[in-house]
Amino acid sequence: MHIRMDPAYCIILCTWFTIWTRMQAQAAALPEFSGEVSSSAEHPEFQKFLINSRRLTDKIQKEIKVIQRSLVHSQYEEEKLAFMEVRLQIPKVHLKECMSRAFHLETCLERAKAGLQMFLDHLPIVQKQSPETQEVETLKADLRDLLNAFSQQVTIHSLPQIEYPHQPVPTFSNQFDEQIGTHIILNYMTRFMNDMYRSLRSLIRS
Repeated sequence: MHIRMDPAYCIILCTWFTIWTRMQAQAAALPEFSGEVSSSAEHPEFQKFLINSRRLTDKIQKEIKVIQRSLVHSQYEEEKLAFMEVRLQIPKVHLKECMSRAFHLETCLERAKAGLQMFLDHLPIVQKQSPETQEVETLKADLRDLLNAFSQQVTIHSLPQIEYPHQPVPTFSNQFDEQIGTHIILNYMTRFMNDMYRSLRSLIRS
């Protein structure tokens, strides 16, 4: 039996099929991220970078603790700190992307770089408040080495550059604000380095 199809229906059907075909082609071209680490993270040289960075991160964590203990006012009530964090608006950087199931190597590396650069910019404030001048200089050198290591990985793997907004260096109107601001900066740095250590450890293949 011969069936005549309405021309208008044929046009609609052909248009729908064309759109469906294009959507399928675009979907096939998109990378899938199921939470698995990219193959770059499995490379021996990258694993070496992860191990060296974890060791340096551990060293930096210990240096921060020494500096924190050296401050004149090293203990503050949590309520006061929470209030001052809001009032002083000191920027912070998170590494949640590096510990989520939807892991993206380029995002993690660039976020780490942004955080390390920000804390390097904040170190002169810490140096003014801490008598551990040499320890602060050592911390500065180690943060710079870690930043360079992450930057090299971005270049080696030809990863796209992700620009994060530059965080301004905090300014304080009085000595008290600067003392508490220094304490907050070191707290933020501690959390950041703790997250970095856990992220590096999760990527290392034993």
